[in-house]
Amino acid sequence: MAEPVPGGRWRVVRAEVDVDRRPLEQRIADIITADKLEGATIPQCF
Repeated sequence: MAEPVPGGRWRVVRAEVDVDRRPLEQRIADIITADKLEGATIPQCF
């Protein structure tokens, strides 16, 4: 099966695989909240 993605492209979706399709920033924010990391410093990579 395939599903549309922004930009007019398509992505293959496998029915037996459960994938978190939320935006990355939302997933990271949920991890920070769940692990009580508010106020932690994120290292700069550049």
